[in-house]
Amino acid sequence: MPSSSSLAGLIKWLTREEWREPFDEALWLHVGPACEQADLELEDLESLLGPAQFMTLWGCAFEDFLTRTVEPDDVNLVDAYLKRRSWKEPVANRRYMEALRRSVMSLYEVSGLVPGESFLARDLVRGGEPVRITERTASRSLAPWERIGARIVEHGGSHVMAGGVLSFGRDASEEVLRILKSSAKRAGREFKKLARKGDLPADADRSVLDTLLLTDAAPLFTNLWLADILPGLLDPSLPTLVNSEGAEIAFHTMRYPLLPRIDVAEVRARLRSVPDLREETDTFWNWLETKSRPFPKPRNTGTTGTGTMQTYSVTLENGGTVLGTIELIETGLLVSVNSADRAARAQALFTPLLDRLVRSPLTEIQTVAQAMA
Repeated sequence: MPSSSSLAGLIKWLTREEWREPFDEALWLHVGPACEQADLELEDLESLLGPAQFMTLWGCAFEDFLTRTVEPDDVNLVDAYLKRRSWKEPVANRRYMEALRRSVMSLYEVSGLVPGESFLARDLVRGGEPVRITERTASRSLAPWERIGARIVEHGGSHVMAGGVLSFGRDASEEVLRILKSSAKRAGREFKKLARKGDLPADADRSVLDTLLLTDAAPLFTNLWLADILPGLLDPSLPTLVNSEGAEIAFHTMRYPLLPRIDVAEVRARLRSVPDLREETDTFWNWLETKSRPFPKPRNTGTTGTGTMQTYSVTLENGGTVLGTIELIETGLLVSVNSADRAARAQALFTPLLDRLVRSPLTEIQTVAQAMA
């Protein structure tokens, strides 16, 4: 994402008297319903979330405010600021502000992580092919198949992510999609009426409707995110998180370094010979469970709070369970899975498959608690 200084002038402008009350109202729109449900004041919420998470939430509200107009004159903060202060801002900052002015928040699925460089983001609301996001910081902390609420804009010739990013659990993300889908059905009927009357541009399609729905949907994201995490913050005992096989979640990343003078094309050819690997791009595969296996029922390992458990599972649109992801990089192969059992299965599959092409893998393990931290 662009540096924090990109919007410094705009944030300072927000403190002017004419913008304070409208922004306070916008902020409450993003947190008020969830706070009222949990019987919390705004100060309580800030203390409960902590400075970092609260500022992320504030950033979501701020970025949404940049897209809105304020009555009675329908004035927009970005427009007003650039009209008076554009001469003080570098061209890159001005273009980033203008991109945020036109942006929407959507729900994205993360894949193809290159830590410290980039990741792929698939828009779960509007569909389409995943886009490569240039992102140094978040690409180190995101997990494969994580779902995030974010604004993605084009800036400086690349797709970048704005600062207000919320990580959604599976249930909360499905609730976001359910509500948006329900709204789309109602709006779709109006969309068809306008199309028949000729009140829409000739090239308008369903993606236009989806974008219009997302224009005012940012408070839905923040309130559902809060509603999902507040119970755990108010009662901090955590359930055990298990995958579809009943194994406790622990993220394993295995890095297979290429041997000297090995061409990645040779590695790609061998990966393409495995039926259980679904090729998404020239450098990224999903490892799928294509045969039913007699998995044990989820079991409590006794390592976390209440003794309750939650299942975390990733499936594709065809219903196939994703066991892990494979990323081919210039210096080797990255295999990412979410349990020790799957890590052992992955090594049993890929080590002989890649014989004489790669060295023994180096494995990094991250627990759920570490990932949350």
